Amino acid sequence: MNIEKVTDHPIEDLFGEEICTKDLYFIMPGGEIVLSHNLGDYMVTHLGAIEKQAK
Repeated sequence: MNIEKVTDHPIEDLFGEEICTKDLYFIMPGGEIVLSHNLGDYMVTHLGAIEKQAK
């Protein structure tokens, strides 16, 4: 994976969570900014994914 380090990062992601130095975030095709740990929520709320948990 090629991670680009930038100094002029966004202030917060789509879910209103602050983006701090060294945080990993993604820019989606529609321009939304999503922190890596919020990708699951993004997939459920914006892409219609169904969340499951194995027993």
